[in-house]
Amino acid sequence: MGQLILFILGVIFYFLPSMLASNKKNYWSIFLLNLLLGWTLLGWVISLIWAVMDDSTAPKQTPQQIIINNPSNVTNELSKLVDLKEKGILSEEDFNKAKAKILG
Repeated sequence: MGQLILFILGVIFYFLPSMLASNKKNYWSIFLLNLLLGWTLLGWVISLIWAVMDDSTAPKQTPQQIIINNPSNVTNELSKLVDLKEKGILSEEDFNKAKAKILG
């Protein structure tokens, strides 16, 4: 009976990174890393770090990267900015910065 409890605790500890990542958008990648390379200390640590990392740490695109540069058509660029702002892709601050850059 004691060996069974020890085995269950070992499995829970082994899959701890996967359990912590259950609500992440890249859950299956973390699970596979944990499953296949978790037996190595490095694979387990990497999957644990990946599981506890914030999803929002991905670099945000700047308004200049989002807009297709076409200097001859300012109106078209401004309308694209408004669309991106309305869709929630651009914040008010990013919208104002990009608008100021377009208008010169």
